[in-house]
Amino acid sequence: MQLGLAILCAGSIHTKNSMNIMLTNVLDATTSGLFYYLFSFGFAFGAPSNALTTLFGKQILSDHWNVTDVCNGLLSGFTTITARCSFVEPWAAIICGVVAAVV
Repeated sequence: MQLGLAILCAGSIHTKNSMNIMLTNVLDATTSGLFYYLFSFGFAFGAPSNALTTLFGKQILSDHWNVTDVCNGLLSGFTTITARCSFVEPWAAIICGVVAAVV
């Protein structure tokens, strides 16, 4: 659903602003997932946690937001934890994702 909204938004604006719209949609999806895990999942199952390392790290280093770097950080974090997700605790999964995003 988020991808469809991103494409609709990007098609409705000027080409030069499409990267900003894509970054906004990526941030919406990742922030929503993170806050769901921190608050809703934590209250339901008793496991709160921490996770947008690449986004803020790149912003601090280069002083601008970059959607390509954010997507690469998300992909590396997800790839790192996918193989071992069945026997890694949620707090350790976030640490694995953060380390992978930094690397």
